[in-house]
Amino acid sequence: MERIPKSVFDLIRRVCEQYPTDSNKAADEAEKRLKRLKDYPIYAEIMARRGIRDSVHDQWHNNNKKIKKDAKDWPGQDPKVVVGTSKAVQEAANRIWEYHIAGNLLGRIVCNELPALGDQELARANGYAFKGNLCHRLYGMVPKSKRELRVSEVLSEKKVRAVFVELQNDA
Repeated sequence: MERIPKSVFDLIRRVCEQYPTDSNKAADEAEKRLKRLKDYPIYAEIMARRGIRDSVHDQWHNNNKKIKKDAKDWPGQDPKVVVGTSKAVQEAANRIWEYHIAGNLLGRIVCNELPALGDQELARANGYAFKGNLCHRLYGMVPKSKRELRVSEVLSEKKVRAVFVELQNDA
């Protein structure tokens, strides 16, 4: 298991506190500060590997979404699986050390990495919830006759930004 010291995660946490709503600025500032560290090349390699792994997982997610969409009319459809009760999760529970968290096997995670991994998972979940709420709100603003068009063709940037900001403030 690749290890990044807690001090690196603390640095990133502080930067995120400084830029709570702008991921680009936070990433730029974190990179700038990380480059000053003696072991930056090692951390950069580990983080790049994790980024690649996250990108692979994102692509798998996109592939699964496409399969579901192609299979039938997906939007608004109730999920077939209740979270945490699927056969796969039950099998994983039987092999608890093989349960996946943030692309890692639970049994191989170093204990002091658990808080950071937990924060990553919660942030990812919050991000998905925000995006889900945004999609539903925007869909409600689109006239039925225009639902085959792109969002940018139907809604003004000003309206979309207003909903975006409203949802951010509600979060």
